[in-house]
Amino acid sequence: LVSREDDTEQALSARLPDYHTKTNPVLELFRRKEFVVSVDARPDPASVQEMIRARLRLSSEEPGLIPRG
Repeated sequence: LVSREDDTEQALSARLPDYHTKTNPVLELFRRKEFVVSVDARPDPASVQEMIRARLRLSSEEPGLIPRG
């Protein structure tokens, strides 16, 4: 793990609102254009991959995001 000198709770509290202010408009634009999909990433990787494939309408035979073993 690499940490920065300014990796403190106080610094994060200052940076996080700026991050959201700058990225949320871009994410909303991409959502409207349907370039963003949301999935629950808590299940196992294979299940997450299947959810992503379903949202992107990819078949399980197409090259994957996670190599099949």
